[in-house]
Amino acid sequence: MDLQNAISHIRQLSRNVTVLQEFEFNYRNDFVRLAENTQAGKINLSTNSVRFILANILDNNGIPRNLNYAGYFELIVIGDFENRVRLVEEVAEALTNFYINTEILPRIRPINENYLSENMDKYEEIIRKTTKIYDREENIF
Repeated sequence: MDLQNAISHIRQLSRNVTVLQEFEFNYRNDFVRLAENTQAGKINLSTNSVRFILANILDNNGIPRNLNYAGYFELIVIGDFENRVRLVEEVAEALTNFYINTEILPRIRPINENYLSENMDKYEEIIRKTTKIYDREENIF
């Protein structure tokens, strides 16, 4: 799959964070606020290489999971970056207030977009269980 088709496919598979408003769960407002602040540029992602930030917080039916049980969630960062360590540091800094407010630890999983486009079949099920926190090219609200 070429990169543009992969990007479109990710946008179709992942749900917008606004879908969370339909559910009652502990951290709904925290995720929406994180998405609003990231999308508006209030959270400084000093790298321009991040294309998507996806939170893997939904179950197979698209309903938010109980994050208190696991104590963490996976945050998938997709972009055209080469230096994963620097990227993880920058995203982790941006999530400091989220962690302080929720005491839920985001586990950051960086995925290079070219690798993802070549291996989309391996990631489809995971991406279906995500909600978009950030999209560099489209407003998610």
